Amino acid sequence: MGSASDEPHAKKITDKLHEYGIAWEQH
Repeated sequence: MGSASDEPHAKKITDKLHEYGIAWEQH
């Protein structure tokens, strides 16, 4: 979990969850 190559992937997941959260709220 301390790998630098994991950071972009984690950010992608976070962004996706954020997008999903927004879409969910707009419903």
